[in-house]
Amino acid sequence: MIKNKIDGVKPFNEFLYKSCYYHQLMAGLECFGIEAKEVLLNGFVFIKENFETDQTGILSEREFEKRFGYKNKKSDLGKRKLIKSIDKGRPIIVGVDCFYLESRADTYRRFHDPHFVLIYGYDLEKREVNAVDHSYRNGFEYQEKILSMDNILLANKMYKKNIAFKRWSCRILCTEKRKAIKQIDLLREIDEKRLIDSRKNSKTNLETLKKLLGEDLQTLSEKSEIITKYLQSVRLSLYGLLKAEMFNRNTENNFFLSELITAYSYLISLFLKMTNQQNFEFASKHMENIFRKIDLINEMEDKIYGLLSEAHK
Repeated sequence: MIKNKIDGVKPFNEFLYKSCYYHQLMAGLECFGIEAKEVLLNGFVFIKENFETDQTGILSEREFEKRFGYKNKKSDLGKRKLIKSIDKGRPIIVGVDCFYLESRADTYRRFHDPHFVLIYGYDLEKREVNAVDHSYRNGFEYQEKILSMDNILLANKMYKKNIAFKRWSCRILCTEKRKAIKQIDLLREIDEKRLIDSRKNSKTNLETLKKLLGEDLQTLSEKSEIITKYLQSVRLSLYGLLKAEMFNRNTENNFFLSELITAYSYLISLFLKMTNQQNFEFASKHMENIFRKIDLINEMEDKIYGLLSEAHK
């Protein structure tokens, strides 16, 4: 064929998710009838002690692929493989070094930056590819674009050389039966013990946070970056549940979830401000309000975890 294009691609622009890789994964899986909400739900974060999180998801990456009936194959890229994959209805998540990517004015010939672009079509006569990408670093306005095939192959080659260090340089999404993906209720797949442990660990972390805020600002300052990252990770997971419509538009339950996200956002803003200004005495001036937010998080998490437990049964 001179040109070909896979139908069904849908860029994900609801919010800035974990990384560009996940944005491209969600856009590509739409070709197989797998909605973005499934990736968001599976991305639920289980909480560990000491402000750490378990990012493996409800199902592992391999189990998620198996249950939804597709494969995410690690590979290298060349012109022939690109054409062959598209002809077989297989979109490609391509690793690139943005220093060489002409379509990225913010990084082109300025600095090296690892990135992923989804390729889902080609035109050999014009030497172009159909792609999904954003226009600047950390932007979440992903769009369908026409890019130079030669430039994509160059940026991928340099990605492998400078960033991937000879490991795989692309992921090829494939399934034997397109649009034949069975529906799975991921909430029923949640491991009850992991859920119980997660809630227990969250309570422990929140109590530790209270203690540090009230008694040990020195340790708080030393752990501020770890705590901020932890809070951001939990909030992103919860926001994913909200956008995936976990509660099927149940107004009351969505209100609980929104309140929980807002409370986490407050703590994140607080820690970012204290860390940037290196002023942890600021917390002592607002302790009553901070403790009230932490208590609200505990209250709302009891409700949300209770609802997750019910959905599991």
